[in-house]
Amino acid sequence: YYLWYFHILFLLINIIMYDWYRTLAFRDPGYIEPNRNDMVRMVEDMKTGQSIDRYCPTCWIRKPYRSKHCKQCDRCVLKMDHHCPFTGNCVGAGNLYLFYSAHTLYVLAELGWMWLMYEYGIAMGFGTPESSYYEMYMLLMANEP
Repeated sequence: YYLWYFHILFLLINIIMYDWYRTLAFRDPGYIEPNRNDMVRMVEDMKTGQSIDRYCPTCWIRKPYRSKHCKQCDRCVLKMDHHCPFTGNCVGAGNLYLFYSAHTLYVLAELGWMWLMYEYGIAMGFGTPESSYYEMYMLLMANEP
């Protein structure tokens, strides 16, 4: 088979992708640490009747713009996008680029697998080069042991 070297490429892409997801699970997404100055400032603003909308009522910190409090992590995250259930971590300013890179690599790996499946189907004689990807998929699934 002339496509054996794609197995090595596919294996390397999967190793990189799993390493990125592991990194996503343990990297700091941009947690905002509470400090005494923010707490004192919040109490002073409450005393003077100023708006306290920019403070987190749970953490007692002044939140920068686009930061949110994560209920699952119980912490405020800078530029929080969402809490990812697959990594068990928030996606924020510290790991957003890695999150999108890992997902893009995953989509490319899936498209590469579909192309490889199509080429193997042609090489094994299950279809012709004129067959569509759907026809090839159905032919390969019908001939699966």
